Amino acid sequence: MNPSLIVLVTPNVVLRWNKNGITVAGNGTTNNTSSILMGPYGFTLDSSKTLYIAEYHGHRVTKWTVGASTSVIIAGSLNGTLGNGTNEFYHPLDVLVESNGDMYVTDRYNHRLQYWRNGATSATTIASMYYKPRDFNILLKTKVFKIIFS
Repeated sequence: MNPSLIVLVTPNVVLRWNKNGITVAGNGTTNNTSSILMGPYGFTLDSSKTLYIAEYHGHRVTKWTVGASTSVIIAGSLNGTLGNGTNEFYHPLDVLVESNGDMYVTDRYNHRLQYWRNGATSATTIASMYYKPRDFNILLKTKVFKIIFS
């Protein structure tokens, strides 16, 4: 086995780690600007290789296009503050983006799964539960999610 390569196999996914990789988002420091990540947690790529990141401590979801040095905040806080409104998060955990740009975000301490229509300024809660929604993350990345919430 090549020591510079780690392979993780999950259902239908093979991930490879290249120790000579490049930074595609953020710069290794923390503050509240569009070039910085505030606690990146969950992420997804769309078909055009745009990276969407749920920023746990930034209480937002940011979008990074290929080659960008700054992000676009597409949901949540502009200044890193948490909240419980329909346009706010309290520690988002993960994000899923549909091919049409619609987005699903797990909002940990608000105990909900938020649906953001492409271009919307606020979300609709499509599921909520008393406990932290870590189980939503499992649904979020599987076909089970599509069956339950379609």
